[in-house]
Amino acid sequence: MSYFLVAGQPVFLSTSRYGALLTEALSDETSKNRVRASIAGTAEHRRSVLRMQNLLKSKYSTDPVRFYSEWVDFDFADAEARDNVSDLLYDYCDLHGCGRLIDFRDSTQRLLDAYECENLSYPFGMVFGLEFDVGLRPLWLRTFLRSKNLRVIIATQLVSRLKGTLSDFTMYSLCTTIRFNSNGVVLQPSNL
Repeated sequence: MSYFLVAGQPVFLSTSRYGALLTEALSDETSKNRVRASIAGTAEHRRSVLRMQNLLKSKYSTDPVRFYSEWVDFDFADAEARDNVSDLLYDYCDLHGCGRLIDFRDSTQRLLDAYECENLSYPFGMVFGLEFDVGLRPLWLRTFLRSKNLRVIIATQLVSRLKGTLSDFTMYSLCTTIRFNSNGVVLQPSNL
C-alpha cells in the first residue's frame, strides 16, 4: 500500500513523491538505518512509515491548501503516468474494495522482468488486467456479460495521462478514457 490517509483524505504516493517523502523522513538517519528502512517488516521500516505519516500530517496542519495541491492532487503525463498506473489502480482497488489487478505474465516472463528490474516500475507487467465484481446488473447487461466480473485490459504503454486524486481520477490512453471514483468506473472513447 503506497497511500496514506491524512485528515480523512487518501494521499497517493507516486514513485517520485514516495522517494522525496522518504528522503525527508530519513534525513537524520545513518546510511545503515536508511538501508534497513527499505526492507519491509523491519523495525526501521515501520518507523520510517510512521515518520512519513507524521510528516504528511505536519504538512497538512501547516498549510492545508498547499498540501492538497502538492500531495493529494496529481497530474502525471507520459512516462510518469505509465510508471505509476499499476500502483495507482492497486491503491484505488484497495481504498474502495472494488476490484483487483491481474498479472497475465507467465513465470518465465516474471523472472525475466525481475532480472531486468522491470518489476519496480511495472509490478504486474506492461499489460495487466483490472477486474471488477459487477454484482447485480440489469437484464440487458446480462445478455452481454455471462460472468459476474468485468475485466478491463490495461496496456501501460498506451497510458498517456493520470489526473485527479486517489478518490476520483481519470486515466487517459490512446483509445479510451476511464474515470475512477467512489461510485464506480466509467469507460468512454478517448478524445485524444
